[in-house]
Amino acid sequence: MASSGPIRASAPEALDPPADQPLARYDVVVDGGRVLIEVPDGPLEINQ
Repeated sequence: MASSGPIRASAPEALDPPADQPLARYDVVVDGGRVLIEVPDGPLEINQ
């Protein structure tokens, strides 16, 4: 999947209303200009 523009490294916008549960987060790496998600072994944490 190609990006339509550069990735901005800025503060995320606030949710309105705020989330009532923590958001799932994953570690990422940039390798050769590609953003890769490092996922743990086992089931992935997801937002419901």
